[in-house]
Amino acid sequence: MIFFSFLGLIALSCIAAIFRWRWGLFLVILIGVLQDPVRKLTPGVPGYLTLSTVPVWTACLIGAFHQKELRWKEFGLDCPALRKSLNLFFVALIPSAVMSATYSTGSWQITILGVFSVVYAIGAMLMGYRYPRREGDMELWIMVYCVLTGVAMIGGVFDRFHYHPIPGLVGTERMGMFWATWRTGGLVRMLAGFYRSPDVMGWHAALLVMLSLLLALQRRGAQFVLFVLLSGWGGVGVMLCARRKMLGLLMVFIAAFIGFLILHRQVKRGVGVIAVGLIVLLAGFYFSGSSRDTEVDEFYSSTVGEAFGRLYNHSVGVVEETVKKAGLFGFGLGMTATGAHHLNVKRPRVWQEGGLGKILADIGVVGALSLLGVIYVFVRESHRILVRVANFPHASLYFGFAAILSANAVMGVVSAQIYGDPFVGTLLPFVSGLFLSALRLRVKNEEGP
Repeated sequence: MIFFSFLGLIALSCIAAIFRWRWGLFLVILIGVLQDPVRKLTPGVPGYLTLSTVPVWTACLIGAFHQKELRWKEFGLDCPALRKSLNLFFVALIPSAVMSATYSTGSWQITILGVFSVVYAIGAMLMGYRYPRREGDMELWIMVYCVLTGVAMIGGVFDRFHYHPIPGLVGTERMGMFWATWRTGGLVRMLAGFYRSPDVMGWHAALLVMLSLLLALQRRGAQFVLFVLLSGWGGVGVMLCARRKMLGLLMVFIAAFIGFLILHRQVKRGVGVIAVGLIVLLAGFYFSGSSRDTEVDEFYSSTVGEAFGRLYNHSVGVVEETVKKAGLFGFGLGMTATGAHHLNVKRPRVWQEGGLGKILADIGVVGALSLLGVIYVFVRESHRILVRVANFPHASLYFGFAAILSANAVMGVVSAQIYGDPFVGTLLPFVSGLFLSALRLRVKNEEGP
C-alpha cells in the first residue's frame, strides 16, 4: 500500500511539475525526503527507489523548457564567459564518450549514463538560475527544504535511542548494513535514521545547518530564534551520523562564509555568522556528548588532525596513479558514475573515491583541464556576483551559497561518493543556479519592473 501510494505521489508530482515546474521543485524535496523510508518499508528494499526524484526532476525540466524558460542562449546573455567555457567542456567530453561507448559490447549504456548525469547537472543549474522571480522566492524554497529535512532528522534521534515505531524504518538493518568504525580504539556506531546510510543523513543534516543559518541571518526576533534552533537541530544530525567529512564540510563552510564576508567588507555580517555558527556547533556537541559514548567525541576530534593528510592522499596522491592507468582521455565517460556497476557490461576496474580521481578516470586529462576552465570562470563570475550584491538586502544568501559550493568542492576532493546520489547530485547544481540568478535579478532591479 505504501509503495503504490508513493508511486502515485510521484506520478501526480510529475503531472504538476510539467504544468507548474516551480511547484515541482518543492515536490522534488518531498519525494527526496520520503524515498528512503518508503524503500525500507517495501518488500525486497528495491534499489531503484533511490531514483525516485529523477522523474520529477525530468518533469520540471520538460515544463520549464516547454514554457521557454530554459534557453541556453538567454543564459549566455548574463553569463557569456561561463557558457563558452561549458561549450568547450562539452566538446572535450566527446573523446571520452567515444571511448566508453566502444569499450565493450553494450558499453554504450555506460556512455548514456554519463551523458545523462551531465545533462541533469546542467539542467538543474539552469532551473536554479531561472527559478526566482524575486529574491524572496529563494527563501521560500530554502524554508521548505529545511522544514521537511528537519522533520526527517527525527529519525537520527530514534536511531540513537533504538526506538523503532515501525519495524525496519529506522537504521540500516533493512539495507543489510551495519555502519561502524574502530579508528579511535572503541566502537563508534554510525547512525542513518530514516535515511539509507549515515552519509546521506549527514550530508542533508549539514545542508540543513547551512541553509537554516542563511535564513536566520535574514530574520529578526522569533523567526531568528526558530531558524537558529533548526540549524542547531541539523548540527545534531551531523554529530549522530558520525561521519567526520560532514563535520569538516561545516567547518569549511563557516570558514569560507566568514572569509567571503571579510573579503567584501561585510564585517558585521561576519560577526553574525561566527556567533550563530558557534551556537550551532555547540548545540550539536552538547547533544552528542550527553547522549553518546565518549568515543564519538574522540572520533570527531581527529577530524582536523587528519584532514590535510586525507586531502593530500585523495588529490595529489591519486592523480599520478590514475593518469598512468587511465591515460589522456580517461577510461571513458560514465565509467565512475554511480549505478554503472549494476549494468551487465564489461568495464575497467575503478577504485577512486575522491573527486579528482573520479574526474580523471572518467574524462581524462583533457576533460579535467576543460572542467578546470569552467571552474576558473565560475570563480571569476562568483567574485563579480559578490561585489554586485554586497548591498542587497538578501546579500547573506549569496555569500552563503558561495560558501556552500566551496565547502562541497573541498569535500568532493576527499570523497565524491555522496554526489552520485541523484537527489544530492541535482541539489548542488540547483544551488549554483540560485547563486548565478543574482546576475539576472540584478538586471531586473536596475531596469525596473
